[in-house]
Amino acid sequence: MSTKEVAYSILDTLSDEKLQAFITLFADENQVARLETELMANDPNAPRFNSVEELFKELESE
Repeated sequence: MSTKEVAYSILDTLSDEKLQAFITLFADENQVARLETELMANDPNAPRFNSVEELFKELESE
């Protein structure tokens, strides 16, 4: 399975609300960097994700 196919399969599992939140959040690379910086500043043990799939698993568990 290609990376693109994996990404689409993950996106297909999201509710409309979570998909919109994801698009809004990650539409801007600067926003991603700011969020990551905030997480690290507030919690040095904040989770770090090695892939988008890991991120989606975390989001789905909430």
